[in-house]
Amino acid sequence: MYRKGRKNVLKNLLNLDSIFKTEFFKAKYENQAKENIINELNQLS
Repeated sequence: MYRKGRKNVLKNLLNLDSIFKTEFFKAKYENQAKENIINELNQLS
């Protein structure tokens, strides 16, 4: 049950235009954050 819920949350984050709301954090962390989410999704599958 946890894995299914966690996967849904992570997929929803990836579907956002941007995870971060400020330009500073988007520029600095967006790509790495998306990579981390994809890696976690792969581990949960």
